Amino acid sequence: MSRFIQRHALQKLTFLVVAILTSLVICYRYQIINQFSVLFGDDYDTVIEISILHHWKNVFFNGETWSSTQYFFPYLKTLGYNDGYFLFGILYSISQSFTKNPFISNDVTGIFLHVIGFCLFYIMCRTVFRFQFISSIFGSFIFVTSNNIWINSAHHIQILMIYFIPALIILFYISRENYISGNRKRSYLYALCCSALCAACFMTGYYILWFFVFSICILLATISTISCIRGNIKSVFNAEIKLYPYYFILLSSFITLMVPFLYVYLSKARETGMHSWQETYAYLPHPYDLLHIGHWNGGVIFAISVLNQLGQWGVGRNLVLRTPYHFSELLVGFPPVTLTLAFWGAWAGTRYGTARGGFEKPLIDFSCA
Repeated sequence: MSRFIQRHALQKLTFLVVAILTSLVICYRYQIINQFSVLFGDDYDTVIEISILHHWKNVFFNGETWSSTQYFFPYLKTLGYNDGYFLFGILYSISQSFTKNPFISNDVTGIFLHVIGFCLFYIMCRTVFRFQFISSIFGSFIFVTSNNIWINSAHHIQILMIYFIPALIILFYISRENYISGNRKRSYLYALCCSALCAACFMTGYYILWFFVFSICILLATISTISCIRGNIKSVFNAEIKLYPYYFILLSSFITLMVPFLYVYLSKARETGMHSWQETYAYLPHPYDLLHIGHWNGGVIFAISVLNQLGQWGVGRNLVLRTPYHFSELLVGFPPVTLTLAFWGAWAGTRYGTARGGFEKPLIDFSCA
């Protein structure tokens, strides 16, 4: 029996490793073909990114001041002009052990993040959502090869900050479950780890964390609305109120650990005045951006071409600002098959829950993932 369990575990591990390697080959196929002679990035954002990553290496090994990079001298707290890349800087410092070329190290950092993101999403699917093994593998595979992440992260590594989001969900889930079960010491330990990681994530890529927090607020509003409709809002509220010591530890530790981030970024926010609404509005996605997945996708080209034609006729003029062949930071579309599966998974998961058996259960799990 034990040999069977060991063999079964080994088979799962092998399948997991093969899935990770396959996803790496898909995302880094060009670098593999050209033997890392042509890399991701450009002469602008990527060079700034690498300079900040190398700054963290100097902080860790040469005692450089963490809040001030070596450009814009003699100004201080210059890290606050950009995303901080703190966690990425740790991985970059490790990658420098394999190659001293900073540009290759940048892509190696991306590979590290790819593997971390795959593993964390897999663990989240298994521990938090209790998906089956194969569903978790496929969900993780889609997560790390997602078109709307990779099409922009080649130039903006801060988008890969999303790979650490599953870790925050896992830590929050474990800490909360431990508090409910009465294991307060372990709960507070995980809560502190969750707060520390969240603060580190803000220092790494604060835009991604801002949108994550914004999404949580939408989720809480949705849960509250559903509870009101079902008439059990009072019981849900009372259940959460009982957890106030846990939430106090979680939030107070998070605020304390955010001091370094606020120390750097609030001063630069005052100095620069931040972005105006007009500057921000130019980067807001439009509805069809959710379907725009690149100029090699015929069906999407046809759909956007129709929208463009309608715009020329004066119908829906505000919807048609970009052509299918124009690359921009708004090129964030979901592949149609993935989007269809996501909607079907949400509907099927709501209707059937976890009671559905047979082949449909893993398919529902996979679609939800």
